[in-house]
Amino acid sequence: MYYLDTKNDQSFFNSFKDEVLFFYETIAAHNEFSKIGCFYEEDKKRLAEVKLSICKSRQLIAKNLNKAVEISNKYGVSTNIVSTPAPMVGGMLIPVNIYHAILNDNSHGRQVTEQLVMDHVFQTIGQIERQLKSDVKNVFNPIFWLKFIFVKVIRFPFVVLSFTGFDIKKIEDHLISKVVKCVEVALLVWIFLRFGFSFDQIAGLFKGFISR
Repeated sequence: MYYLDTKNDQSFFNSFKDEVLFFYETIAAHNEFSKIGCFYEEDKKRLAEVKLSICKSRQLIAKNLNKAVEISNKYGVSTNIVSTPAPMVGGMLIPVNIYHAILNDNSHGRQVTEQLVMDHVFQTIGQIERQLKSDVKNVFNPIFWLKFIFVKVIRFPFVVLSFTGFDIKKIEDHLISKVVKCVEVALLVWIFLRFGFSFDQIAGLFKGFISR
């Protein structure tokens, strides 16, 4: 991840948070109107405005749901749960995505509450903020930029191959991670050699790490 990408994720998720909060607020307002009834023209007009706001908010949230799920997953916040029925009732286990349940909660007994949704939203925002701090440090880290350039060079053939229509993402990520690990090991060996360690001593160190 890089600073500008993380900033874009932060901007998107803050907007997503605001829209979800607005959606819940308008739903609550609509429920209040439904309870007290609308006998005056002013109330009827206000109710119509609330319904229109809910419709527009639903559309905006629906457009951004998949991206919100993707970003949360990227930062290690899982939005998938399994809804279990009450023991006395019984029934199937239902896989549910928390963000998708904002608009359509098909869990048993509507288990996806507003609090559950917002907890995951704020967890994601917290992870993004943590990543931003790390990205700021990387801006001034020469080793990070060497690794960045190295990965870009390795990835170039895969980028060219992707133009042919092949889905090479899994192969690419697997190969690049292996190559980067090999380079890191080679760099560690070189550093140890510079400090006067022998190959046998270095091998012993690696065996010690692996056996832990």
